[in-house]
Amino acid sequence: MKDLDPQRYGLLALLALTTVSPLAFVQLDEPTVRLSVWKILAKTGSLAGTVLLVWQLLLGFRGFVSRILPDLIWNIELHKKLGQYGLLLILLHPVFITVYYFDKFDLNVFHPEADIFPWVLFGIVAAAILLLIGLTSVPLREKLSYRVWMRLHLTSYLVLPLVFVHSYPIGMTLRQTALGSVWLFLMAGVAAIYLYRLAGTFGLLSYRYRVTRRAPVGDEVMEIWLRPVKGRIVPVNGQFMYFRRGLLSGSHPYTVTEYVPTDGSLALTIKALGKDSRATQDMAPGEEALLDGPYGVFGRGALETGRPLVLIAGGIGITSFKLLVECVETQAGRDAVLFFGNQRRKDIVYADYFESLKSVRVVHVLSDEPDFKGETGLVTLDLLRKHLKRDLPDYEYLLCGPPPMIKILESDLDAAGVPPEQVHHELFSI
Repeated sequence: MKDLDPQRYGLLALLALTTVSPLAFVQLDEPTVRLSVWKILAKTGSLAGTVLLVWQLLLGFRGFVSRILPDLIWNIELHKKLGQYGLLLILLHPVFITVYYFDKFDLNVFHPEADIFPWVLFGIVAAAILLLIGLTSVPLREKLSYRVWMRLHLTSYLVLPLVFVHSYPIGMTLRQTALGSVWLFLMAGVAAIYLYRLAGTFGLLSYRYRVTRRAPVGDEVMEIWLRPVKGRIVPVNGQFMYFRRGLLSGSHPYTVTEYVPTDGSLALTIKALGKDSRATQDMAPGEEALLDGPYGVFGRGALETGRPLVLIAGGIGITSFKLLVECVETQAGRDAVLFFGNQRRKDIVYADYFESLKSVRVVHVLSDEPDFKGETGLVTLDLLRKHLKRDLPDYEYLLCGPPPMIKILESDLDAAGVPPEQVHHELFSI
């Protein structure tokens, strides 16, 4: 999480403040220090953990939070980190509240005959769902298909209602202090977020567009042109949209590769990677779709610096550079080199367009075509040094492609002394 601007610092500060502030309501009136320790640890897990869950929920709604912080990838990374560390924090509660009740009241909170057990059961179910989501989102994520993972992930919407039902009737801090009123307000806020989410699911917050034409621009790659029917999206260079063929279809991110300000028409470039993307490619003129966006800040900071640019694209990741390159072409004297990695010649998207560029120098790199007269293999730092006129730290870097490629290049550039704030990426997997 580099390049923290004031907005991001402000968000992180607000997140930290709201997470720890409920602990100020905890009453430390226990007869022993030991009981006070159990109580603080248990309340940290329940109160601070619940607030983190609310923040994670909020950051998961891209349409809302991106109006404040347009860098969707940064928001998603924060959402993931809150999930990872928030789960560990929340687990403090069942461990230490059990110890607290047993130590103070000689009560096993998990005994079915305990008066509070019906409310405890709601907490058990919530914890089980959180553990399921944690396991399937980190250690087991690569073993699950996206569709299965998403369906499991949707069970997270049950967690906060279960947590509120569990905590409000038996939570001593909530019943005995003003925090109870705050908790009711928080519950209302969560309900409003759920309603907002439902509105998005039913397309009430999306823009309706109609397909006007389509054209192949590479092997199994189609450029789809759409014109607004209801509302209009105004993208800037490098931004992307979430696209749905209809209310029952999945939502997928695609970069805007062309935009016509006069009538609002735009083009999305889509590679056939599965059933959904093939169905999108087959949409006929006249069919309508739902678009959500625009998102992303890719390239914005780099273009503002004035430094020479190194653009590195892998495969269909080139779509993120289409409008950026057009912008650079208009900047007289701007030194820019595009390294475009593919497996074979037929995989090169917009081949004629990139050959026609005047200001941006294009270096094609093919990994699976040994007879190619240009560069072969992978895009490496040695290859960059071969084609660049200056030292590596003198450039601003924009990377877009498969996550493994991006991570390797970022690590190598860092080792070569390139400041992290000069390396910008768009992971083509969100």
